[in-house]
Amino acid sequence: MTASLYWLAFCVSVTIYVICINLLTFTLFALDKKRAIDGAWRVPERRLLFWAAVGGLPGAKFAQRVYKHKTSKRKFTARMDRISRAHTIILALVWLPAVPMAF
Repeated sequence: MTASLYWLAFCVSVTIYVICINLLTFTLFALDKKRAIDGAWRVPERRLLFWAAVGGLPGAKFAQRVYKHKTSKRKFTARMDRISRAHTIILALVWLPAVPMAF
């Protein structure tokens, strides 16, 4: 295989991972909200934060908006914000060195 095919396979794999992890995270938030309403066993916050941290942050944030879930819990929201900042820093450290300087 040539380098471009490896790159294409990598991009497809990352795309599939991101879609799946965000669908999973969104579903976990939806399940937790339903169980909260029903008074049933809940998904632990640690598990919700884990899936957000390993790539499901967009799905988690979207679920929070759709279901208005965990938005008033300041400690949980602060942890989500820290995960968001960490993702931003990691993305900048990985992506910015690969971008050629404009000047």
